[in-house]
Order: sequence, then structure tokens, then C-alpha cells
Amino acid sequence: MSHKPEYELFILIRPTVDETERTETIAKVQAMVTIDDSPENKLTVTHWGNRQLAYMIENHKEAYYVLFDGPMNGREIRAYERELMYNENVIRHMFIRKEAVAPAPAPVAATEAEAEAEPEAVETEGETA
Repeated sequence: MSHKPEYELFILIRPTVDETERTETIAKVQAMVTIDDSPENKLTVTHWGNRQLAYMIENHKEAYYVLFDGPMNGREIRAYERELMYNENVIRHMFIRKEAVAPAPAPVAATEAEAEAEPEAVETEGETA
């Protein structure tokens, strides 16, 4: 089994799109970027809702934000971007590849930690400084 890289995809949907069309747009994007239905390839979709934009985009002051998070096929990102550019409802999108995080080191047993913290005293007989 090969491990697919993790990505985040933000899309901004026009605020003038009605709820039905917005739901269809989100479902279409999710179907496009989902690898398959297996549990290890599960994509998380988070609706951030309507938010004010930092600057106007296509004469809009706000947009509906959606975040897709999970494994995606990295070789297809360019094709996904082309598809999103031609989607009239999506005014902005951004893919971010998530960096792999190294696993946390195993905790050291308490007895080993104590042994390292307190060095043993060495006794010498008959020697004075």
C-alpha cells in the first residue's frame, strides 16, 4: 500500500451562489479530489461559511470558504487547478502540501531517566586530595 501525500485545498465560492448550487459545487470538488472511498483516503471537508475578504475579488467583498483536508493525488493537482479555474462558482482556490511530521520519540522509562540523572558515587579507599 502506497502512502499518498496530504494536502489542504481552500476554495472560495461566490457569495451570490444559492445554497443548492453551493452544495453541488462542493460535492463536485470533493468528488474530483477524493482518491477513493477507502478509510485511509478519507477527505475532511470543513465549511468555514461566509467571511469577509481582505481585498475585493471579482467585485465581491466576501466569499464562502471551504477547506478540504486529506490525501490527494499529487500528480493531478495541475488538472484540479485547471478545473477549478473554469468553475464559475469558485473565485479563488489554493492547494497546500502538508509536510510529513516525524513521529514523536518513544518516552524513556522512569527508571532509565532517574539512572541518567543521578550518576553513581565512586568510593576510593585511602586516597586524599
